[in-house]
Amino acid sequence: MMRGFEKKKAKWYFGIDPLEMERFLKPFNLRVIEDVGMREYQVEYVKPINRNLDITIMERAVRATII
Repeated sequence: MMRGFEKKKAKWYFGIDPLEMERFLKPFNLRVIEDVGMREYQVEYVKPINRNLDITIMERAVRATII
């Protein structure tokens, strides 16, 4: 997997189990509102604005609010 990132000159910055996200954000006074995977992100956020954004199946997007 990392070889694919190296070929594209992409960096792997951060990884966390999606089930741990709420606990990870709590000390920063944040609460998860939405946690979506690649397909949902493409449908809800990328395609409506006519963008082409490559996202791997392991990537997720999290939206949080201040508590």
